[in-house]
Amino acid sequence: MSELEKTPASFEEAMQELEQIVQAMQSGNLPLEAAIDYYERGMKLQKYCENQLEEVKKRMDKLQEEQTQVEE
Repeated sequence: MSELEKTPASFEEAMQELEQIVQAMQSGNLPLEAAIDYYERGMKLQKYCENQLEEVKKRMDKLQEEQTQVEE
């Protein structure tokens, strides 16, 4: 599996890699092909982070619902 396809170990790792990609792309020193590869990787990382946040939201909603039921 190439670096561009590897799944991050955590949300934090994905965010750190995204920050590095943004810095590299903003530098303006990347060849076109590398910029496209970074863009593609960034989009995959962004989707991964969105999915992770959605899962956390679902867990929190479930916990809040369970807490509400206990209090009733």
